[in-house]
Amino acid sequence: MLLIDIAGLTFHGQESTAPASDYLLIEPDGFTGWDDGVDIRRTEVERANAHGSFDAFGFLSARVASVSGVCIGSSQASTEQIGSRLTGLLAGGGAGRMLVQRDSGNQFATGRLAARTRFAPRSSNPELADFQIQMWFHNPRKYGGAQEFTSAADGRWTAYHRGNFDASPFITVTGNAPSYTIGGPNSTVYKVQEPVTPAAPHVIDLGSGQITVGGELRFGIASQADTWVIPSGQQIAQRIVPDGGTIQATELVRDTFI
Repeated sequence: MLLIDIAGLTFHGQESTAPASDYLLIEPDGFTGWDDGVDIRRTEVERANAHGSFDAFGFLSARVASVSGVCIGSSQASTEQIGSRLTGLLAGGGAGRMLVQRDSGNQFATGRLAARTRFAPRSSNPELADFQIQMWFHNPRKYGGAQEFTSAADGRWTAYHRGNFDASPFITVTGNAPSYTIGGPNSTVYKVQEPVTPAAPHVIDLGSGQITVGGELRFGIASQADTWVIPSGQQIAQRIVPDGGTIQATELVRDTFI
């Protein structure tokens, strides 16, 4: 089963899952760029009078995915109406979510148009039209289901996810304490000097290191703000320790793919 939704417009991978008419059917091999990896970019400096180049870290490039196929309308007018909706989709430059549903699970990413959308009615049968839409994802990661992990009475918990790439989690801290410290892998530490109360929970974004208190972004309240990831295929032990009082940590980790 393959079903794709781009900003509310549905594309069907099989006729068996589609309505009787007026739908967009993905052609065989018409969905590309989603399951592939992406290019690696780096600034390469060649070694003078020596073999090779200096070592340099590589970064992932953006992802481009393409969906192409046939529009099947019940009439020429309905085909033209679907085409109008397709060519207007995200045409203003805005971002939209692309959701890919398969028997193996769902994945999504947020992107924008990569190129002009093509829609060409067939002269031999104007109820049919060939189409192509290409999406550009500045963040090449794809996301799936979410796992939640809650600290035990001693403040410890272990987190994991089912993706194939590093995941950046969110930690929500609730309870009542004047300050606290969270210990992560490899001696990383996130230490907060701001009280946490039942009315103002803390949410820490370990992707950016930012923290919100009661829904408001705050700066300067973390004396140490290390960040860490949850690698695929590993269980990462963490611990929260309050400086008095009682608190609990709940970590949200989303399955992350590349």
